[in-house]
Amino acid sequence: MTRRSRFLALPTALALVLAVASGALAQSPAQAPTPPPVDPITTAVEQLLDGEIGQGSCLFGARKSIGIWPFDADRVPVQAKSAQRVYDEIVARLVGRRLPCLDVLDGTAIGAVITHLDRTGALQKSGGNPVAALEEANRKVDVVVMPQIYGQDGKIVLTLRGIERASGRTLALTRPVVVPEVYLVGDLADLATTMDAAINRAAHRFALDIADLRTVRLGGFFYQDTAAQPPAGRYLRDRLISALTGEVANPVSGRALKVLDPTGDGAAPAETAEPIYDLTGRYWLRGNAVDLKLTLRRGDGATHAWAGRIRLQDFAGLELRPTNPGIGADDLGHGPFAFRLTSPRGRTPIYRPGEELTLVARSSRDAWIWCFYVDSAGTVSTVLPNPYRRTPDANHLAAGTPQSLPDPKLDPFRFVFNADTTGEEFVRCYATSRDVRKDLPTAFFPDPLGPVPGLDAAGLDLAFARLLDVEAGSAEVTISVAP
Repeated sequence: MTRRSRFLALPTALALVLAVASGALAQSPAQAPTPPPVDPITTAVEQLLDGEIGQGSCLFGARKSIGIWPFDADRVPVQAKSAQRVYDEIVARLVGRRLPCLDVLDGTAIGAVITHLDRTGALQKSGGNPVAALEEANRKVDVVVMPQIYGQDGKIVLTLRGIERASGRTLALTRPVVVPEVYLVGDLADLATTMDAAINRAAHRFALDIADLRTVRLGGFFYQDTAAQPPAGRYLRDRLISALTGEVANPVSGRALKVLDPTGDGAAPAETAEPIYDLTGRYWLRGNAVDLKLTLRRGDGATHAWAGRIRLQDFAGLELRPTNPGIGADDLGHGPFAFRLTSPRGRTPIYRPGEELTLVARSSRDAWIWCFYVDSAGTVSTVLPNPYRRTPDANHLAAGTPQSLPDPKLDPFRFVFNADTTGEEFVRCYATSRDVRKDLPTAFFPDPLGPVPGLDAAGLDLAFARLLDVEAGSAEVTISVAP
């Protein structure tokens, strides 16, 4: 209904005077109201709840519960205190914005859930999949919110993903928003140093803080939130091990550092009296600097971390970024059941030309699996199912049964890296609760075996995300090929 102005009955002259006066006031900058600044974290929470998560929550007395998964301190490009502050802000806005029938587990409550998952071993058995771990531990959270902080164009950005625990389906994925600098004061105040200074400080701090540091097992040094290990990451790892060996060595006491390399003959024995520390690193580009975060974690969970900033110019001649255009965030998968894909060297192995890759898939329940190889140029090839396995259950995986890929009895092909292979390649597999071959494009299954024209990694994810009436999960092994 249109509302009439109460000035319409006034004489024309008076109405004109009022109109002129009103126009003058409207044009005066001093009188114009200033809209309050929009908080990016509030924007992200609004986007999360405005979709399917917030719709229909209060019908017929129904209730929903939301659990917020905390940041992994090793995988965020900010200091732990900054990550905690962002997490607290997300919780506060969810609690403030929630519907009357939407229960939000605050930091203390979700922390108790995670402690339970760790103690029961559910998180480890699920391969780090929080949704599957919650299911296995019988923790009936309806929606799991997975916040992610990562670097983009020199800025720190935030996204929120809402996942339905029962199906593993993504209900909402917010657009990236830049995290306000007020939450990152401690990070922005850190000054970049030379690479030598940063590496030496880290090695000295670790040697000083860890009295029982005798054995280190090498892990990956990754680019940002990916599973890629470009040459810069491998160089940083070698430099740190060299410096750490010098710091730990003591001719008087006989103290020395033993380094285990899973890519060679350095695999740790099944049982050992001495503690083994797993070394991992992650780095992010921040303008004219590179932020580096290092972690040494003992088998019982005891963790020591160091973070610093290195001048970008010190990486001259070293490739910092992945070369594979399909490389995205390292995602362990959020399916409702545990599905794992690994190699003899783990989920993020390093291989060299001439070496052969083998994979093993395993699921916690019966599933159909669909596997695709993405080479260093981003070209996608379907490897399972394939024309050589012609039985109806060729890609069916029984619960708990390992499936080799390639299977030497069924697949007449091998994954062997040649001298022309550089950069990163990965195998991405999807597990579904039913056979979905008729729901996928026929082009996904070429005969004879070969690349799928026009398909990339993003197209794969989109195709499986669009499937209806199915529970699905995913797993991936990313291979960094070194010369």
